[in-house]
Amino acid sequence: MLCALLLLSISFLVMLGLLFDFSSLAVFTLLVLFIPFFIGFSINFYRVFIGWNYNINSFIDTVSVGDFSHKLKSPFKHGVVASIYDELNRLSFSIQDKKDVYDQNIFLIYRLMEQLNEPVIVLNHNHCLIHANIPFSRFIGKPWKTLRMAGSDKFGLVMDEQGEWQFQDKKKKSRWQLRQSQFQESHDFYHLIILIDIEKEIRQTQRHSWQQIIRVLSHEIRNSLTPIASLSEAMLEDCQSGAEVSSQAYAQALETIHNRSKSLSEFVSKYAELGKSINLRKSVLNTQDLFDSVLKLFPSYRFQVLGEAIQLQVDKSAFEQVIINLIKNAVEAAFENTAIQIEVRNTRGVNYIFIRNVGHKIVNEDNLFVPYYSTKEDGQGIGLFFCRDIVEKHEGRLTLQNSQSIEGVEAIIELPAN
Repeated sequence: MLCALLLLSISFLVMLGLLFDFSSLAVFTLLVLFIPFFIGFSINFYRVFIGWNYNINSFIDTVSVGDFSHKLKSPFKHGVVASIYDELNRLSFSIQDKKDVYDQNIFLIYRLMEQLNEPVIVLNHNHCLIHANIPFSRFIGKPWKTLRMAGSDKFGLVMDEQGEWQFQDKKKKSRWQLRQSQFQESHDFYHLIILIDIEKEIRQTQRHSWQQIIRVLSHEIRNSLTPIASLSEAMLEDCQSGAEVSSQAYAQALETIHNRSKSLSEFVSKYAELGKSINLRKSVLNTQDLFDSVLKLFPSYRFQVLGEAIQLQVDKSAFEQVIINLIKNAVEAAFENTAIQIEVRNTRGVNYIFIRNVGHKIVNEDNLFVPYYSTKEDGQGIGLFFCRDIVEKHEGRLTLQNSQSIEGVEAIIELPAN
């Protein structure tokens, strides 16, 4: 292009000389002066425009292969070309930042794989193994690195028509559940597959269920045995010290121990058949008889019973256990030398039982009935959850809230009158 422009310029000068009748010497002189100027212009043109095009192409090539370290240097300090160079540099830095974040995420994926107890593998787009964790080595019986780049069929894995991975072997298919995902690294797609041992999950679920049952039973048995032990110890101390105690007092204590042991036995028997829910055996229970029996278990505390006695249709052993739990919670949370207030009320066909204590108010009510959540240092978080479950089986409702009548907390049981 530059040669054609040079020839065109020389022709123009010759025609100009002929037009104005320049001498041959004048035309030659113009040519001698013009050619150095044209050569300088051509060099500058090449440096600016051809060189600029070369730099842009080189920049695009380096970025396309993932190298973002190259920085363009504009031949101009100002203008459109300088702005284009600046925008391209900013774009390169932005892509580099995003690539760094993505590389970190990929690194975290591989680190997370090493922490999992389940076998995990990564296959490339050709379904060849490129990475795995130690549990997968145990699964195949050898270090997974010895089978790097082996096909998925080597491990019995195939992809069905819906694009889902599965085992070819029926035994493995029935035992292992496959969870899968995809991610992209550089320009390639990869398959992430996690192998979940179904039998192991079932065993863990069964173990967790047994632990829950044991914790519930141990919690309720402990609540009943503590006051029984207290009464028996008091009787033993009286016998050892030779103190004079009326036979009536001994009879009342023994009767309390007997009744509580019997109720506890009935309660435990309700869990004998684990596959069935608790079968309630409702009968008429007078609230005065209920509290006379339960309050004997807490001889060291003062109680104030308000309201007239009412008749309840409840399962005696289960409902007594609910009252024991709620009173025990009230006693433990009450300030020293304060009485526990119990109120019975019937309003519009609903029986209410209020158990109040003078103590600290509830700060957070969200987790009160969450199983195994407790604010006590040695608490197991079972009591309130169990109580609500029993009350709801009686078609009732249990709530725990800050009391409006005294400075403290109240538990409210609502039961249908009929």
